[in-house]
Amino acid sequence: MIQYVQQKVKAFKWKPIVIFIVTTLLVGGILHQIFLRDSVLYHTISELITILVSLLIIVILISMWKHIRTKPLISIICISVFFTSAVDVFHILAFPGLGYFSNTFELLNLTLSFWIFARVLQASGILFAILISKYVNNVNYYIVILSFFTVTTLGITFILQGYFPQMYEVGVGLTTAKIINEYIIIVLFAISGYLIFKYRLISDNNMLYLFLIFILFQVISEFFFTQYTLTTDNAFIAGHHFKNVASFTIGYILLKSTIIAPNETLYNE
Repeated sequence: MIQYVQQKVKAFKWKPIVIFIVTTLLVGGILHQIFLRDSVLYHTISELITILVSLLIIVILISMWKHIRTKPLISIICISVFFTSAVDVFHILAFPGLGYFSNTFELLNLTLSFWIFARVLQASGILFAILISKYVNNVNYYIVILSFFTVTTLGITFILQGYFPQMYEVGVGLTTAKIINEYIIIVLFAISGYLIFKYRLISDNNMLYLFLIFILFQVISEFFFTQYTLTTDNAFIAGHHFKNVASFTIGYILLKSTIIAPNETLYNE
């Protein structure tokens, strides 16, 4: 058993992991200093980081489409990331302090509504990608894209029209609906992690472990987002830090599997 563990440790590629950890700690430290001076700017930059990573993933999707269209796991995750980032843009613009929406909205409730919808879309999109890659042989990507577009458009419309559960109550804090939704998101991510490990849909062990780390960071992030009352609380900051690390992780996984080492397939045929 000890020899088996030692072999796995030696086979694991530590250099990129060390670079990744140092980079994320550095970015996290810079963001924390920004937060101490301007919480609105901190939130905007923090969310823009994940959106920029998403844009990188979209560029990968478009430029490498012929290569990755045969790999539903990668393709559908990339598609879901695009639509999730679109909702995240609304989340940023609705954040109190930016003032891009009418005063008829309670802005913190509005921005949290977009947040919850984006995370549900992200978590369910990853689970959908796993199930499709496991059980569907010929994927119709036109239907996939149309489905994501329809769900995203309807979700944004319902939120702006006020047909979304209240996520935040002034003087009280997070509502029960918001906390329940966060735990639903955690369950969706956990199921995705379990299924991708059970079915070994990622053939490269390093990438498999990184994907599980991505899932872990997302779960931790969502848990912290059940623990705050104000957007200046430590749990709110920690949640964003873990979300950024998760974004870097999934970005690296998709970059590695399509451009850096395209011959090391992410999808276990």
